[in-house]
Amino acid sequence: VSRAEISLSEKVNTTKTQQTILLKDGTTVKLKPGSKLSYSDFSANQRVVYLKGEGFFDVAKDSSKPFLVYAGHIVVRVIGTSFNVVSNPEKATSNVSVTSGKVMVYATDKLGNYKEARAVYLSPNQKVVFDANTKVFEKGLVAQPLQLTETGVTKEFYYTNTSINSILDDLETAYGVTIRRNNTLFESCNVTAPLGDLPLFRKLDIICQTIGATYEVFGTEIVISGGACNL
Repeated sequence: VSRAEISLSEKVNTTKTQQTILLKDGTTVKLKPGSKLSYSDFSANQRVVYLKGEGFFDVAKDSSKPFLVYAGHIVVRVIGTSFNVVSNPEKATSNVSVTSGKVMVYATDKLGNYKEARAVYLSPNQKVVFDANTKVFEKGLVAQPLQLTETGVTKEFYYTNTSINSILDDLETAYGVTIRRNNTLFESCNVTAPLGDLPLFRKLDIICQTIGATYEVFGTEIVISGGACNL
């Protein structure tokens, strides 16, 4: 902020509740208590803001003006999407989690500069944690993946005599995740499962319990192991 070449407005959330800030371009920021957001009128060729603390961004689309969030040791670059950023210059770790759209995350040097070629790309339901001490990014899935909203259609997960593979295909599409498994084993394995609006990992718990399998999350992928079709 001190090195910014343009004048900035500043909002500090001194309350105990989340505050919503509407920026000039239509972007909204839900600023958590104790957090600070510095921003301009976006008259330059980029929309740049500075965050200390935590904020959820719902960025208005404008392909002519990328949106950049400088947050401690990282920079998040988008055109239009929604994501959460947690960062503080005094802390070693920063994290970004994406709700919709795609973002690029960069590590910055002490002057706030970053290299375009070293971007980490995130899709919906993915997160990344950056450790400023080791300069390492660790990608993974968010704790509670949500259905993708780009299509405008919400999937209802009620199945009658449906193959496990078909159900897992639906989950992959609806949540934008990769689920690795033995396709041949599960193709002829049919189940009746009213999964409804349960969280993704609860759905997987039920499926795996039904077929005697287990699953683990490795990075941004879910891997199902074991299982048998004795139904």
